[in-house]
Amino acid sequence: QNLPLLGLGVAKNDECGDAIKVALEIGYRHVDTAQYYENEDKVGAAVKSSRVPREQIWITSKLVEVGDKTAASVKASLAKLDL
Repeated sequence: QNLPLLGLGVAKNDECGDAIKVALEIGYRHVDTAQYYENEDKVGAAVKSSRVPREQIWITSKLVEVGDKTAASVKASLAKLDL
């Protein structure tokens, strides 16, 4: 399965859950977030509450901490997404 060419970018938006649900309903299969946006938990909750199987959805996130902190930063994103 290839990364979809078009994705929904949620930006720094605490109200992104509804937009994600609608986007998934109309056919989007890629959601883009970032640690900086502080909404990875809301992204994960919206994905879990959708009727689209998780295996069909791509989630991308950008990291704040890199270098020797990259592994911990990835783990933090995964924990917040809780997928």
